Amino acid sequence: MEKASQEDLEELILEQKRLVAEGHFFDAWERALNDGIDDGIIARALVRGALTQIARIGGDEEATQIIAEINQLEVEGDFLPTKTIQ
Repeated sequence: MEKASQEDLEELILEQKRLVAEGHFFDAWERALNDGIDDGIIARALVRGALTQIARIGGDEEATQIIAEINQLEVEGDFLPTKTIQ
């Protein structure tokens, strides 16, 4: 039982970190928009920058894996504006 609790705690910590990271991302996005930068330029710069950092830190294989995950999200329709979460 304690192992499950430890796993639950670790999962909660990871979720909190993800939410904080998302907050930083949205703050950067808003600042760039306020500076008059087009959202397409922002998106490409952030994606390219993120993949460059991942490749630098974790290697090309890790960056390639993230690209594959993004491709899978696209196949599943996660980027469709009309997709709803049930």
